[in-house]
Amino acid sequence: MNDLNNLKDLIERATPILRELRRACAGRALFDACDDDMASALASHDPESIIDDMGDGEWCVSTPEFRVFSRTQPERSK
Repeated sequence: MNDLNNLKDLIERATPILRELRRACAGRALFDACDDDMASALASHDPESIIDDMGDGEWCVSTPEFRVFSRTQPERSK
């Protein structure tokens, strides 16, 4: 299992790369995943991320660069 801080670090490093790819290709550069820990890390890392209840016990945390699905409700760090 990945440490939450390691996942936050990976998100922080990947975000500018995905932004540049999106600008360069004039389209979507989106990291799409299903991972409970990564969803929590994204919600904690980016206070502007959107946490959606998808129903049936599934959640989605999204930013312009990331969309991560989770089976547990992600919470932001305090």
